Amino acid sequence: MRFDAFAVATRSDWRKLAQYVYRKWPLPYGVEAEDIAQEMLLAAWIAIGKWDPTRCVKLQTYVVWCAVTRGKRFVHEQRNSCHRTAGDGRFPSLTKDGILSDVSEVVAWYESQDEYTVEAALLRMRARHDDGVQALIDSGCVVRDAVANLRTRGLKKREAHAVVARAIADLTTEARA
Repeated sequence: MRFDAFAVATRSDWRKLAQYVYRKWPLPYGVEAEDIAQEMLLAAWIAIGKWDPTRCVKLQTYVVWCAVTRGKRFVHEQRNSCHRTAGDGRFPSLTKDGILSDVSEVVAWYESQDEYTVEAALLRMRARHDDGVQALIDSGCVVRDAVANLRTRGLKKREAHAVVARAIADLTTEARA
């Protein structure tokens, strides 16, 4: 069977398994169950070629185990988590006030730098994130305001959250450098 036929024939199974993995842990904005399903599908296809019939494990069991394991590994990579805990992982997440949980580091960096350093950082990051960084800075690092700003420009809510999350990730990297 070719890969495209395999993908079509097993699509609903991978989506169900991906939903199972997707619901287990909190994930950053922009990571969807479809991303996990793609990882699982690719892992399943690779596992088919590695299956050894002499090892007393059914092909189906081996393939599903390999695929789900790869899906979980992908989730933990996205969460930037080295442990399989139910915690928030190490990625920007929202607090009750709508402020990113690790934004204090960004604010401290932003306030401690001279105007030219901040402008240089913003120029570097704007090229990668359109107006996400600027929307975040303009909103005083309040996510809901930055998202609202981006939504007025035509982005959907989830897309706006993803842009802001990527901008925060870059800003925190810049703050640590």
